[in-house]
Amino acid sequence: MELDKPVQEWLEMIQMGATEGNVLGVDDMAAARQAMGLLAGLVATPPEVARTQDYSIARTNGEIGARVYWPAGEGPHPIHVNFHGGGFVMGSAFEGATDAMMRARCVGAESIVVSVDYRLAPEHRFPVGVEDCYAGLVWAVNNAAELNGDGSRVTAGGVSAGGVATAVVALMARERGGPPLRLQLLEAASTDLTTSSHSWRNPQYGHDMERKAHVAMHIALYFQNSRDIVHPYASPLMAPELDGVAPAYIMSGEYDPRRDECEAYAARLSDAGVKAVVRNMLGHVHGSNILTKAWQPARQWQDEANAVIRHANYATTADIFTDFSVPTASGS
Repeated sequence: MELDKPVQEWLEMIQMGATEGNVLGVDDMAAARQAMGLLAGLVATPPEVARTQDYSIARTNGEIGARVYWPAGEGPHPIHVNFHGGGFVMGSAFEGATDAMMRARCVGAESIVVSVDYRLAPEHRFPVGVEDCYAGLVWAVNNAAELNGDGSRVTAGGVSAGGVATAVVALMARERGGPPLRLQLLEAASTDLTTSSHSWRNPQYGHDMERKAHVAMHIALYFQNSRDIVHPYASPLMAPELDGVAPAYIMSGEYDPRRDECEAYAARLSDAGVKAVVRNMLGHVHGSNILTKAWQPARQWQDEANAVIRHANYATTADIFTDFSVPTASGS
């Protein structure tokens, strides 16, 4: 058994220099962030959206940005709030790859997309980034009317670090009496940053374990002290109580070592009485959902994510998953 060629090439690209003895530090961040711009070439040309606009959101000791995308039609439209990936140290809502994916999300989910540009570590260490994400959600809901959005139909989602941020924002919304979410969409989310799951400790074929160096980098640069790793706002799997959070649709790659913690989080949500669906996407490694230009399974991943957001926002039943038909071609 072999990984598909686009996935093999993806792993080769992200593993360049990522050995156990080569962990990026503070001085390497500028170059690493610049390299993220190369990912735009891996994403399919997005469909046209009705319009976009960039905003600034005031925060303590600074501000964060947001790029908003509108679908066609009169509205008011549902709102999807997105948090980008990058280990909380890289990435941006304004970069080409994220921009292209969110244009496709806006059209595919038939929703306004508010893509939050939260502040990054090590300049802004935990919990600044996730607090910025929650502030972005609150801003989107408070300004729903101005955005021509429907503040009663709101979802949130993200990939990798953005998936963690989504789970944390759902926890914050419950604890703080914040905006109710119809759905939290977690894509390849690291719900346990201790990397103590079975799939982390026992790599199987295709597990991109060379990325341990990246994980070490993110932990070293993101946290102020090691105790923060088990904080529920860092590793939501560690939250003592999960009842009352938004329903979750959780997508993970077959060969992503984060797969076990995604499945464990879904199990904990279900045990807490929260509706949770977990999807194992066959042939995928961490981050391969971005390969929509050259790889059909990545396009299937994106189509499914967009479809579940659309269904959550337009479903008429109390259980948003009741009538949702899960595709079978890419996993089960």
